[in-house]
Amino acid sequence: MSNHSEDSAGVSRRAVTTGAAWAVPTIMLAAAAPLASASPCVPPLTNWQFRQVSTNFNSGEFGVRTMANGSADSYYVRADQSPINANRNGYVHVFAPIDVVAGRTYSFDFTGLQNGGGGGRNLAARVDVFAGLRTTAQLDQQLTGTTAPTWLTNNSIWRASSYGNTGAGIPQVKLVNDGQIAPNSSTTSQPYSGTFTATTTESLFFAYTWLLTPTSGAANVNDDIALSLPTIACPA
Repeated sequence: MSNHSEDSAGVSRRAVTTGAAWAVPTIMLAAAAPLASASPCVPPLTNWQFRQVSTNFNSGEFGVRTMANGSADSYYVRADQSPINANRNGYVHVFAPIDVVAGRTYSFDFTGLQNGGGGGRNLAARVDVFAGLRTTAQLDQQLTGTTAPTWLTNNSIWRASSYGNTGAGIPQVKLVNDGQIAPNSSTTSQPYSGTFTATTTESLFFAYTWLLTPTSGAANVNDDIALSLPTIACPA
């Protein structure tokens, strides 16, 4: 969570990016496709959509932001929990369709940066982020309680957290070092990657998921993470 009430572009804590609104369960997002990798095996992903599964969280901002550090345009979520509710997670999916071929391995490369509340040391403001290949049924699943589904926790190609001491070997998303919100920071984004090997030929969705943990009576805020649009290659 940012301690700033406004970013340098003058976006208020309760503003949302043009074309994105948390009151709408699923919307189409206008986003520039990332540059194709050197050995692309699928076209750059387009037709990105956004879905908020839980209404337990409100957004200060959501959408595509140009990163001041010169890295690829990124999806950025600034989220608050309001009202405080210790009994329910919040889930945000950002996803785009992808067709995969049985036996082929896909490599996804992207970057991440966060401006975490409490310097990324506040467990009560923790956000976990995931990348993976999902089905329509998984993205449509209505999630309740504080237990994340196994398809999210056990079947992701990448996972990280805003919190720096998970005790479970989960890496922390890189923190800004200049006090800015992630899109406005000059801090270099951290490269990340994950691979997926298809067992069947099918249509799936590449999805980023922000898992917003209940704040349990602490400040009703959550850490804010930016993830860039991925590039995709098929290793030989």
